[in-house]
Amino acid sequence: MSLKPMRLMVACGALGALCGGAFAHEEVMVGRSSTNQLVMHTHDIMPFELPESVFPGISGYAGATVALASLEADDPGEDLFMLPGNVDIRCVLLATSANMRVYNGVNPMVAGEEMVLGAPVIHYLPLWNITQGNPGEESFAVFQFRDASNQMTTSAPFFVTFTPAPTPGVLGAVGIGAAAAMRRRR
Repeated sequence: MSLKPMRLMVACGALGALCGGAFAHEEVMVGRSSTNQLVMHTHDIMPFELPESVFPGISGYAGATVALASLEADDPGEDLFMLPGNVDIRCVLLATSANMRVYNGVNPMVAGEEMVLGAPVIHYLPLWNITQGNPGEESFAVFQFRDASNQMTTSAPFFVTFTPAPTPGVLGAVGIGAAAAMRRRR
């Protein structure tokens, strides 16, 4: 194989990796501390990216790409433990930035509303929406986990941050430009 098609394949592969990896499934997890206080934990780096909305009537950027989930393993070194099976976990929305919406059904949530997550194993995908913004600009929602069975104490408030993802059209244009630049070099 000549060097020219090889470079084009490498450029297309890199572009595909950029586009495909942008919308991976992330998780905001609920667990407990050794004092039985609910805690939020994530292995993922915020802000989470949201793609352009494909949902009718929901403008901007939106996706069910970040799950609310129960912690899957104890981590005593971090004071993180799995939830017992008889709790009744709720995720209460405390506030959002002006351009952030969280859907738990048909309508956006308002401050004070809660999502019923129930008992472990929890894996819930709300619809996250940034109504307007540019890639790199952060929007947020503030939550608190609580246990309706009153076995665990309520978590501290925590932020979940999002940013609009670069559009695939922009990434495609970058890839075409890179391929054209390699071609002109010869």
